[in-house]
Amino acid sequence: TTSTLSTTTTNEVTSSACCPEYAHTDPIVCPILCQLIFGRKGRSLSTNRLYSSDVNKLRDVYIFLETRLKCFSEAQRLEKSSKEKERLDVIYAEVDRVAEIIQGNSSTNNQEFNFMKSKLDKLLEDAKGNFDLKPELQGKENMDDIILGCVCLIVTPLESSFSSTPEEDCDVQDLDYILDEVTEMFVTSNQGIAVNDEYMETLYMKLELANECGLISENHQTKFLQLLSNNHLIM
Repeated sequence: TTSTLSTTTTNEVTSSACCPEYAHTDPIVCPILCQLIFGRKGRSLSTNRLYSSDVNKLRDVYIFLETRLKCFSEAQRLEKSSKEKERLDVIYAEVDRVAEIIQGNSSTNNQEFNFMKSKLDKLLEDAKGNFDLKPELQGKENMDDIILGCVCLIVTPLESSFSSTPEEDCDVQDLDYILDEVTEMFVTSNQGIAVNDEYMETLYMKLELANECGLISENHQTKFLQLLSNNHLIM
């Protein structure tokens, strides 16, 4: 059984006031952040039963927000890509559901959901500060935004000496294969060919862990940039 979501959420979200906590962020992202921590005025919470699709929605919202806060501006994406409004409409619907769950304080034994919720909670807290955007990471009009987020993680590696992630949590297998997959998907998306977003989200989460653990080396970064250069895709 899946939940029924309204698709007419765009005006509701974008008309929400941007709260002071996130006033420094992208004007499109700010109301989303505010809704996630404060909820929407006048909206009553429905039954907070967790559906199988909710984990996917939570992960998608998390990746959307992290990439817009750290890697590229959503306002600029909307100007550049004719498909971005459709992407944003999907996010608005997902944010409605995610906000409903986390505002309802529902408890769950779903480990993946709890893991993603903890990451979203941390992102919402960190977003009260400032992130340095990488404005050059815009891609072409048809560039998939999740792939662009993967690129951001690869070309801005964290030195292992600065990693705060416990070593036992840093089990990222086949990193070279993951980097090759991202490169292939980058070339595919750059040609305007659709990619599997669920698969890309899986790669993104693995790359994020590799980044947090300081496993993406300067050699990985250089190799990736060279692969992009060979395909005439230097940004």
